[in-house]
Order: sequence, then structure tokens, then C-alpha cells
Amino acid sequence: MVSKSASRKPRQQKVPSKITKEQREELLLELRRLRSLFQEIVDFYSVRGSAMIQRLVENVEAMGLEDSDLELTSEQYDQVISSIRRLDVKPKKGRRKDLKSIENLVEEIEDILT
Repeated sequence: MVSKSASRKPRQQKVPSKITKEQREELLLELRRLRSLFQEIVDFYSVRGSAMIQRLVENVEAMGLEDSDLELTSEQYDQVISSIRRLDVKPKKGRRKDLKSIENLVEEIEDILT
């Protein structure tokens, strides 16, 4: 008795066709567009993150001025300083998780200062 798999004809494999010059150009155009979109998003993310940190700087600078309602207790100071110093990022690796760690830290500090 011959098994079904032994009686089947071997499949012919398709030879992949190469892309055309037009397809190559279209792919290059789309990849360049993707790169541009990525850079635009990174730029806006950077501006937004820097602005959040700058607001914190301005809030701390305003502390102690006569017209400022902001005050920071020694306990809050210790908490903020400790959080900043514990931050463990590796900028040269360019990791998304490092950006998220900084973003979370900034939010934490905002909560403490407000």
C-alpha cells in the first residue's frame, strides 16, 4: 500500500521574480517618507519633553519669590532629588524605554510640585 504523501507529485516551486526599476524607486520613496515621518515625530516628542522639563525648572525658580504660591517641603525635595538621581538611562543606546522613564519621572515630579 502506497501512502498518499508518496503518491503525490512534487510541487514546483515558484521562482520569485525581481522587482522592476519603478517598484524599487517607489519602495525607496516610501522608505524615505517613513524616515522623514519618524524624524518629525522624534522632533515633536523632543520639543514636548523639553517643554515639560522647562516648566518644572520655571516652577522651581519661582519658588521663594514673593508672588509664588509654590512651596516645597524638605520631604518633597528629598523625594524629587532621590528620584532624579535614581534615574538609570543609557542615552547612547537611544532606547524608547529610557524616554519613557524620563517622561514618567517628569510626571512624578509634576505631581509632587503641584
